Amino acid sequence: MVPYYFLFAGLVLASLVSQDRKVYSEIGAQGLFFILLAMTLLLGLRHGVGSDFHSYERIFYGVGDLNRLGPFIYRLSESTPIESGFALLMLSVKVVANSYTLFVFVLSIISIALKYAIFKKLSPFLAVSFLIYFSDEWFWKDLSGARVALASTFILFGAYYAYCRRIFLFFGFVFLAILFHSASIIALPIYFIRGILQSRMFLFLSLLASLALAAFGGVGLLISEVATAFGTDESSRLVKYANSKYVDGISAFGGTFMIHLALSLLMIYFYKPLVYKWSYNSILIPMYIYGTVLMFSLIDYGIVAGRIREMLCVPALVIVLPSFILLFRGNQRIVPYFAIVAYCGLWFYMMTLDRAPYQSILHFIS
Repeated sequence: MVPYYFLFAGLVLASLVSQDRKVYSEIGAQGLFFILLAMTLLLGLRHGVGSDFHSYERIFYGVGDLNRLGPFIYRLSESTPIESGFALLMLSVKVVANSYTLFVFVLSIISIALKYAIFKKLSPFLAVSFLIYFSDEWFWKDLSGARVALASTFILFGAYYAYCRRIFLFFGFVFLAILFHSASIIALPIYFIRGILQSRMFLFLSLLASLALAAFGGVGLLISEVATAFGTDESSRLVKYANSKYVDGISAFGGTFMIHLALSLLMIYFYKPLVYKWSYNSILIPMYIYGTVLMFSLIDYGIVAGRIREMLCVPALVIVLPSFILLFRGNQRIVPYFAIVAYCGLWFYMMTLDRAPYQSILHFIS
């Protein structure tokens, strides 16, 4: 667990330094570069870390026949459909070497590089955004669940181009996201919600309606029933997960639920000043509320609610949360900064609780 603690401490320090623009430009940016390099190596040199590590390994060595590559799905077997973008990335690595170790390393470089590119475009405090990314579920999806981690990055790129009103680039990035995780289809309305969800009252009423649905148990499992009624294949994750342990997940009115509710109310209350101080919030706050409303409404289907959080809410939060610092001046900024650090500390604790120790591929090279 020591590597995780060092990275967390380094990001806290880098994010603190970033509050002073002059000091950050002199030493903070270089420090953040080395922290991100260490993070990339941590991801790229891992071995057996994460619940999906070995299942992705089996998929990597199973992928090989280009004839099975469809527009959206590579059908490895009847029970294992893989998104075509992920399969194509595997096939591309195999052109160089039939090495899963190389694939993991390449995937890590791509993931961190893409996040750096979009965070730099969108975030008022780059180091703070990486602190939130590392502490919350996003980094841990890079460790276990890389399809989700990459897809959510493409969705954030899509949100940026939705803000810029570049519709073809928006749909292009959402299409890329779908090629890595089919659940990314939920990002398609983002381009239009900026106009619909401009009103704080509409945001609040949407949140209130989703709270009522959550209180009555949610309507998530209806999705599986509707999909089955329309003839969706039983091998589809949407159908088969409905009768498995994956139904459990985020609890209605539990800890994660209440954090989302509190953050949503804060964003709605401070919507105008947040948008005035950081205009990207005009798309990212509605994106966060949209994700939260979906998550609350589908709370009974745990894995679906969780995917919505990972793909919509966390990427938006990585940018919106640091922008709260801009509402304060001078030394007062330390108050929201430490509130963010406390939030990150809580999530980091939950993410590392009962987690297996980190293992590197270097341990297995004699």
